[in-house]
Parts: sequence; C-alpha cells; structure tokens
Amino acid sequence: MTPIQISLVASTSAMMFFSVFLTALFISDLWDGFLNLSFRPNIERCLQLRMDKDMVNNLLRWWSISLAGGTAALGFGADAWPLAVTWALMCAGLPAIAMRAAIHKREFELEGQLVAAARGLSNAVKAGLPVHQGLASVVEETQSPLRGVLDQIVYHYEHGRPLAEVLKESRKRLSLEPFTLFCLALEVSLERGGRVNQSLDRLAGSLQEWHKIRRKLDSETASGRYAVLLLSFAPAAFCVLFWVSGTESVTAFFTEFLGQCVFAVIALLIWLGNRWTSKIMKLELN
Repeated sequence: MTPIQISLVASTSAMMFFSVFLTALFISDLWDGFLNLSFRPNIERCLQLRMDKDMVNNLLRWWSISLAGGTAALGFGADAWPLAVTWALMCAGLPAIAMRAAIHKREFELEGQLVAAARGLSNAVKAGLPVHQGLASVVEETQSPLRGVLDQIVYHYEHGRPLAEVLKESRKRLSLEPFTLFCLALEVSLERGGRVNQSLDRLAGSLQEWHKIRRKLDSETASGRYAVLLLSFAPAAFCVLFWVSGTESVTAFFTEFLGQCVFAVIALLIWLGNRWTSKIMKLELN
C-alpha cells in the first residue's frame, strides 16, 4: 500500500471510531436519563441519605447490560423466547428492590448512630459547651454517614447561617423521622431556652427504644424471609437433582417450546409469590 492509501485507511478508521464513540456517549446519556426518570423516587431517596450517586448510576448501567445481554442470549442465542421474556420481566424490578433494601439499611444505620450522637451532644452541653460547639465535638466521634450530615450543619453555622435555620433545612433534606425529632428538639430548645441536656437525654432514650423496636421487627421477620427465599430455590434444586439422576424429561423445560412456557410460568409464579410474601412481612413503624 502506498503512503496515501495508508493515511486514508487510518483517517477513515479514526473517523469511524470517533463517530461510534460520540454515538455511544449520546445513547448512554439518553439511557441514563431514562433510568433516572424510571427509578426517580428511589434514586432521590438514596441521594437524600447521602449515598454515592455515581455508584447508583453504575449499578443501574450494569443492570441494563445484564438485562439486555441475558434477554438477547436466551432469545437470539438459545432460541428460548419464553425464558427470555421471563428473564426480562423478573429483572425489571430488581433495581427498585435493591435500592429499597439499601435505603432500609442506610436508615437503620443512621438511626443507630443518632442515638450515640444525641447522648454525646447531651454530655457536651452538660459540660458547659454551647449547642454548636457540642455538635462540632460530636462530629469528631461520629462515623459516616451521620458524620457528613452533622458536619454540614456545623459548616453552615460557622459560615454565618442561623443554627435553627440550618437544622430545619437538614431535617427536611434527610427526611428521616428520628433525625427530624432530633432537630426539632434542638430548634425548640434554641427558641425557648431551657435545659437542653435534659431534652436530649429524653430524646436519646426515645430514639434508642425506637431503634430497638425496629431491630426487633427485622429479627422477627428475618426467619420468614429466609424461609421464603429457600423455598423459592427448591424447584430449581429439584430440577438439578432430576437432571443429575438421568431424568431426560427435565431437558424438555429448556429445549421444547411448551416446556419453556411451563418453566416460564413456574418461575413467574415463584417470583410473584416471593414478592407478595415480602410485602406481607413488611412492617413499618409510624
């Protein structure tokens, strides 16, 4: 090849790569916007609880790849469209379930840290420190994620904003009932005066009981959730057992269209039963 031909091929390849790269970026931005719109309530709640936005977006992207890849592999690769549709339907609700579980875990963690923070602030006020200095001392002893919330309150106060106003914005932003009670107790004490340490002691006791009841609810329903999860995998275990033992009819579930339809209906019934049971065992504190 002549140098002109080589340069022409190289420039054409570079232009094609650049155009494909720009198209992928454009499509990924559109898809990210669609995902954020589809799972907006859960994503907003994750951001309220100070979760990493990039981590949430990356998880949604990987879920999209697994959903599209699994559906294409089962549909076009294995020619098992009933299983491909079942895979798509079952995977469609996984991000909301995963985000709700992460939200529950983060709220539970914040509530546990808030009990120690309330007692630490009460001891600091009892030692003669003002509320803002007590909050600053509590921040140094608090772990993430509550540390970021309290540190933001101290930061805004030190930069000239009234403490009551910062507390009001923080409780609205976090939207967590125990933290709302914590901020309201401080706001009332700042507005009307009185013994702040006594209010914080009573509040810490109430928050501890709240956290204890919620932990008890989780432990009481955990055995039921695990039992339902194990029962959900029982049909798949029996299929594997029959297949290992040499029962050839099991392969009909994956090779024949009618068998795939039956397998898809069974999988969907197990999925719906699992979700229904989870909703029955879901208990909320009000």
